[in-house]
Amino acid sequence: MDVTLKNKDEVIRRLKALSKIGDEDIMQSVGNDAIKLMTDRTTSGKDVGHNTFEGYSTYYKNKSGKGNPPDLKVSGSMLGAMKARVINALTVVVRVVGDKAYNLGMTHQAGRENMPVRKWFGIEHDSDVKKILDRLKKLLLAKVIKDWNK
Repeated sequence: MDVTLKNKDEVIRRLKALSKIGDEDIMQSVGNDAIKLMTDRTTSGKDVGHNTFEGYSTYYKNKSGKGNPPDLKVSGSMLGAMKARVINALTVVVRVVGDKAYNLGMTHQAGRENMPVRKWFGIEHDSDVKKILDRLKKLLLAKVIKDWNK
């Protein structure tokens, strides 16, 4: 399960423009920022489009005693299993690591016959993309200034 970007072409264009100043530590930081953004958004009950997750069915609410909106952080294992892995100085991949956490994440992401889709994994909303790009720009500019002053 990889993060999807709504404005992928724009992100790629900007990354190519910055290719000469890429940095693996910066990419790790951006990956960690993406994880925090997804975790914070998900724990607030919002999906990748910033919509409230569809609620539990009446049957499930009565059986489990849980309320709405759904709690996708019950054990913390799914959100805690997100890991950022740097591929190179311009690429970081965020994945859900571990079979149990991955399967739980995919069940929420894709839904199933008795459970609605609750798309939690990804960065698609324009404001989320902007946050990630602004953070990347800030880190890269700080690197340029530091390198300039050497």
